[in-house]
Amino acid sequence: MNMWKIMKEPKWIGFHLLTLIAFLTCIQLGFWQWDRRHRVDEISNLVTFSSRSFIYAFQWWCFAAFVIWFWHKFFKDEYLVRIGKLERNENEKK
Repeated sequence: MNMWKIMKEPKWIGFHLLTLIAFLTCIQLGFWQWDRRHRVDEISNLVTFSSRSFIYAFQWWCFAAFVIWFWHKFFKDEYLVRIGKLERNENEKK
């Protein structure tokens, strides 16, 4: 049994969709924040640079990477449980 076979099981489709939505949302929010790093001041009409928005953009992209890491780790652990190399927690057995 391989990990990809587990991912194709129908009961995991919702998890895949939720992961995809979370990933795309984080990427989109990162680009939105990236666009906000240069703002026009309404009073003086000067373009200002926002270092906060600049850093928040990278933060959103890190969240997107974490979503993918979590998705991979979740299925790797499920695979290891099914082949007997990892035991489930007592609370998970119920």
